[in-house]
Amino acid sequence: MKKALFLLSIVLFSVTIKAQDCENADLKTDSAVKKAEPCVTEAADYILSHPSAEQTRYYSFQLLIINWMEKTDFTFNLNKNMIEVCNGKDNSKLLGVYMACLAKCAIQYQTNFTEPALKLLVDYIENLENKIKQTSKIKKLIKAKDEDKLSAYL
Repeated sequence: MKKALFLLSIVLFSVTIKAQDCENADLKTDSAVKKAEPCVTEAADYILSHPSAEQTRYYSFQLLIINWMEKTDFTFNLNKNMIEVCNGKDNSKLLGVYMACLAKCAIQYQTNFTEPALKLLVDYIENLENKIKQTSKIKKLIKAKDEDKLSAYL
């Protein structure tokens, strides 16, 4: 039993160290930016699996994603339509979630990742646990996904 507890504590410690490493990922060189992709994916997964809340880790991961997006070779476009969807006091944190979707899909798909990122965002919005206020612009985005017309938001 003591061995099992010892092994469990080592595993938990390792996971904690890895998460802390990701929150403080070095992005100073091009190779470091490329090596940080698993951390960016982990950060995006964390953001997408937690309602946007006042959490230090949540914001650390958002900062990592923003810094990575600035330095990676991928090109990200935040067009007027998506800024309007994510704008407003009710859903102001939604832009950070959208950026997490873009980063995750860029790494996963390499090219043509904007539409999958939009679908991922709508999935996040539709999850009631995330408590996203269903504004008229959000409802139009959901309808566009349901009708396979997300290209209007690209």
